[in-house]
Amino acid sequence: MNRTVLIILSAVGLTFQTPGSETNADFILVTAGGIHACALDKSGQVWCWGSNIWGQVGNGEMDASAGQLPVFGLQSYGTEEHLKVIKPVAVKIYTRFISVSAGDRHTCGLTENHEIYCWGHGRFGQLGNGTTDDSSVPVQVSGDLKFKSLSSGGTHSCVITMNDKLFCWGGNWHGQLGTGIREPYSNVPRHVDSNKTFSMVSAGGIHTCAITLEGKAYCWGDYRSGRLGIDSRIGKDQFRPVKVNTDIRFNSIFTGPGSGHNCALTGRNELYCWGAMTEAYSGLRRENELLYIPSRFQLDNPVKAVTMGAFYTCLLDHAGIVFCAGTNRTGKPGEGSKKNHTFFRQVQLSEKAVSVSAGGNTFFSHTCAAVTSGEIYCWGDNSRGQLGSVNKKSSAKPVLVILK
Repeated sequence: MNRTVLIILSAVGLTFQTPGSETNADFILVTAGGIHACALDKSGQVWCWGSNIWGQVGNGEMDASAGQLPVFGLQSYGTEEHLKVIKPVAVKIYTRFISVSAGDRHTCGLTENHEIYCWGHGRFGQLGNGTTDDSSVPVQVSGDLKFKSLSSGGTHSCVITMNDKLFCWGGNWHGQLGTGIREPYSNVPRHVDSNKTFSMVSAGGIHTCAITLEGKAYCWGDYRSGRLGIDSRIGKDQFRPVKVNTDIRFNSIFTGPGSGHNCALTGRNELYCWGAMTEAYSGLRRENELLYIPSRFQLDNPVKAVTMGAFYTCLLDHAGIVFCAGTNRTGKPGEGSKKNHTFFRQVQLSEKAVSVSAGGNTFFSHTCAAVTSGEIYCWGDNSRGQLGSVNKKSSAKPVLVILK
């Protein structure tokens, strides 16, 4: 969940794949949501699978899609009954995407025209289109702004405009929109209350972090667990961006909807993290339970990207190897067992990974990776079809997402 990736595609025609049709999609990016997942292929088509009660699969139905590919079964989530799509289906829109980011129950995509479309759960304004309605097809985010990057969190999303300004919409109970306004949600994009210009944003569950063009880290929203990286005595939520307590310059920053910690990378691939850093929570070993300032973590391999799920962390190194650690009730670290791990262990993928994303929430957790051949592998909880496999069982090892 929560990926800020910009991928430029060649100007070839986009052919919309109707749900149920066969595809030899070559995936270049994967994003794991709360109980669903989506992937972007080289043609600019987005494909999704998993829970579809709120329409977050984006195929035009709030159940399994028509056709022979999706196989669906009745499941329970809270007090609601819902259907799941266990094989990828094409998101129903005739446009080309260059990035996609899955939130807890919604999904947003960035098009080649620098517009944002969202679909799925909309009760808290997650779709940004001025309503609080759910939508099973992509709807355009309100306004005439143009965007260049995107990150979706628990119930909110944030974007960076072409002139490096930051806007957010959706749930705001803890101030995660950063607008300075104490409102429960916003169903249209709101300007983050800062005169800074930003290069990257990462939307968490109930907080948000971003990097300025100068490499400074700022966070806002829920203050608990030290996730904002500020003085521990400031015991209240922050409704505006506050500078993380360090002068280190970062190139990228990462958080997640289910995480209480954040990590950032410097230009030398040095990894710094802060927040809830217990071994069982993050997989990152520290004597202190909470880190209120970024602390460097020494790793054997230079890290390219970090992704956080509920109580676990995964790393992608420059060689394309994925490592995970943390709690392991459903096999979410992906190393083949269901034991908790306080040291990072390599996920056994058949090829090098180009993208990895940890999803889920407190109750359900899964992880997916796109590999060099264009295939997708997922592991962890599969109770809602999150693994994209005909096998209904959860898996402690990566399983191939089935397309045909």
